[in-house]
Amino acid sequence: QKGSGALQGLKPARAQQGTNNNDDASRRTFRPYHALAVPRGPHPLGSSNAEGKSGRPTTAMLRNIPNKYTQNSLLEEIHDEGFIDTYDFFYLPMDVHNRANVGYAFINFLDPNDFERFSAAFTDYVFQKHPSLKIARVSPAHIQGLVENLRHFSNRAVTWSRNSQYRPIVRYQGVHRDLCELLAELPMSTKEEATGSSDPP
Repeated sequence: QKGSGALQGLKPARAQQGTNNNDDASRRTFRPYHALAVPRGPHPLGSSNAEGKSGRPTTAMLRNIPNKYTQNSLLEEIHDEGFIDTYDFFYLPMDVHNRANVGYAFINFLDPNDFERFSAAFTDYVFQKHPSLKIARVSPAHIQGLVENLRHFSNRAVTWSRNSQYRPIVRYQGVHRDLCELLAELPMSTKEEATGSSDPP
């Protein structure tokens, strides 16, 4: 399956040893965050280029999402538009205090052609499940590709949130997986270690 071999170098955040207790506590505390907290390069774990190895972007940032959308309802609408089984990573950041999304989402496509198709379909798109005056916009995300997104979120507190609706999700080896569970199952590697900071994603 696409992307499976490249994941072997990742190390689950919970398995790291020798970290400071205060740092661990900070990472485990999931605080509400705001729409300005967008992942931006350069990121210490990898490239921040808006293009993948093919020279074309695969990770899209969907903006101007009505705040009533949940992870499930937004994915349902994306699927209804013809994008089921085309992606391997999805994340809709939530403000846990207000229990609403913060207006944008990230989705990584398996094929750059699907990124382009998604961009065409959702640019100026009018959302259906929760009608709003907001008009959708699509742009390449600052972090590109499945592996780079997994690295970025490996130590983020949101990854370990008790509410699965707040966590990024992954389709790994063709199966819809929760990122928290997937990171816990990934093999350890002495060559490469996924690290991060305690600040919100």
